[in-house]
Amino acid sequence: MLEGGALELQRLTILKERHAFRSAEFRAAGYSAIELLGAGFTVREVKEAGYQASEFQNSLPPRFLREGGYRAEEMRAAGYQARELINAGYELKEMKQGGFSGFELLSAGEAVMHLKSFYTLSELRIPLTILKDSGFKTELRGAGWNIREFSQIYNVLDAKEGGYKAKEFREGGYPIQTLLQVGFTMEEIHQGGYQLQDFKGIKADVLRNCTGGCTAMSMRNMGYRISQLRKGGYSDQEIKEAGYAKDALAGAGIR
Repeated sequence: MLEGGALELQRLTILKERHAFRSAEFRAAGYSAIELLGAGFTVREVKEAGYQASEFQNSLPPRFLREGGYRAEEMRAAGYQARELINAGYELKEMKQGGFSGFELLSAGEAVMHLKSFYTLSELRIPLTILKDSGFKTELRGAGWNIREFSQIYNVLDAKEGGYKAKEFREGGYPIQTLLQVGFTMEEIHQGGYQLQDFKGIKADVLRNCTGGCTAMSMRNMGYRISQLRKGGYSDQEIKEAGYAKDALAGAGIR
């Protein structure tokens, strides 16, 4: 004889095979999603009956639920994690539409460069504490976010540490003062394409004391006067060796 559970399953299977009732009616009668699966209903049929992904009680791998038509949004509501859905074959686009944040996917092991097609940097928004302790800074640049996008979320020092070059700072519209503040050398600034006129208004002492320094000759080439170099801390000997005209040196009392 069949015991209670087995007998009930047999009865349910017979009703299903005879198409006596629609799947929705089984739900209304109190049958669980697991019971319907046991009786031969497909996942899609169970879903169409109105069962939620959570009602499968983790009895099936997520990929079967995906094949049965459950959307990422429904899976997320059922408590499934990003990594489980990625392994089940859900596309990143589906997962974004399903409410998964860029950082959730990043934490699940997705590469930054894969996320750029679906998330803005603002949507991705890696917490700064994590950004500082990881390789994400360089990954963000490598994925194609420009320095202006980066600096809307993080600061310019993070941008430099993330591998952004002086040329990218210039193309992003940053003045030389900004580059000096974050530690670019004069050589790097010149290589970045900044012109002499870009140095206008920067005090001589700032240039002298910046990372890598700026020689008196470079200052002369950029159009700085002897009086400005003196205020900037350059010695008379440095100024003399910078190549200023003899009459200019004599006028400044340098022999």
